[in-house]
Amino acid sequence: MKKYFILLFVMGVNVVCLQQLFASDVSLKSQRLDQLYATGQYGKALELAKELRLQTDDSNLLYDMGSIYAKSGKLGLSIAMYNRYLTEHPRDQDAVYNLNYIRAQRKDLIEKEDNIIKTLLKPHYLLSRQESRVVALFFWLVMLVVLSISRLPKSFVFATIVLWMSTSCSWLFKEFKSIKQDRGVVIVSQVDVRSGSGDNYTDLFALHDGAEVHIGRRKGDWVQISLGTKLGWVKANCLAMYSSQGI
Repeated sequence: MKKYFILLFVMGVNVVCLQQLFASDVSLKSQRLDQLYATGQYGKALELAKELRLQTDDSNLLYDMGSIYAKSGKLGLSIAMYNRYLTEHPRDQDAVYNLNYIRAQRKDLIEKEDNIIKTLLKPHYLLSRQESRVVALFFWLVMLVVLSISRLPKSFVFATIVLWMSTSCSWLFKEFKSIKQDRGVVIVSQVDVRSGSGDNYTDLFALHDGAEVHIGRRKGDWVQISLGTKLGWVKANCLAMYSSQGI
C-alpha cells in the first residue's frame, strides 16, 4: 500500500510540474507576442499567435489576431477575428470600437442593418454563451425553490417560470448559433458574386475585402450569400466564416 501511495504522490508532483512548465511556456510566448507586435513584426506575431491558439483556448488571442490583421491591412480577416472575439466578450467596448474603425475603411459602402428585434432583446446580446448558461441554470434553481414553497402569489410563480424559460431559450439559441456558421466576410481583394454555383454563371456584382455577408446554402466549393436585397454565390475560400448571435 505504501508503494502505491508513493507512486501516486510522484505522479501528482510530475503533473503539477508539467502544468507549471506549460504555463511558463505560454507566458513567455505571450510576452514575445507583445514584443513582436510593438516592433511592427506582424508576420512573426501572427504565426506566434496561431501557435498559442493551438496550445491554449484563450479567446483573447482572437483580439490580438484581429489587431495584427488590421495592422497588416487585411480587413476581412481582422473583422472575422473581432467578431469571433465579441461572441465570447460581447461587452468589450475596445473591441467594438476597433471593429467599427476597421469597417469604416472598407471599399464597399454597406448600410447598417436596422434590427428592431436586436434592440428589444439587448440583454440577450450583452451576455456571452457561457454567461447565458450560468444565468439559465440560476433561474432554473430559483424556479425549483419557488415551486417547492407553498402560498406564494401565482403572479410571482408565473414570473419566475417566464424568466427561466426566456433565459433558457436565450442560452439554447446561442448554443445553436455557435454550431452554425451563418456569417461571413470577404478576405480577398475582390470577388465576383455569380448567379449560380459555378464559374460559368453570370457575374452579378463584386465585393471587396471586409464586406460582411449572410451565409446561406452550400454547394461543393461554393456558398450562397446575401447582402441586403442582393443574393448570389461565391467560392468558399474567398470568405472567412463565423458564428453570430444575431437573429
